[in-house]
Amino acid sequence: MEDVAPLMASAYGLSPRERAVTRLVARGLATTAIGAELHLSPWTVQDHLKAIFGKVGVRSRGELVARLYFPGDADLTGRGACADPSPTRRRPSATRRTPRR
Repeated sequence: MEDVAPLMASAYGLSPRERAVTRLVARGLATTAIGAELHLSPWTVQDHLKAIFGKVGVRSRGELVARLYFPGDADLTGRGACADPSPTRRRPSATRRTPRR
């Protein structure tokens, strides 16, 4: 399974630094520990995580690990195995006929 994660990270366009952060997240390290390991401030680690979450289309570390390390498993991310990683937009309700004031 560890062989899949680098391929998935590449498919999502993660930079080498983002891949390093992702590997440490998968090991269960906290933000401060990741910063210490990579010689980064916790704020920089948080910035990398925001970028990673946006590229991969997840909202949490658990979702990130599930998406990269278990990409074919059903519903580990709560969105289904074939879910599009991009957020979906809701259409306006067809029942509203008059504009709001």
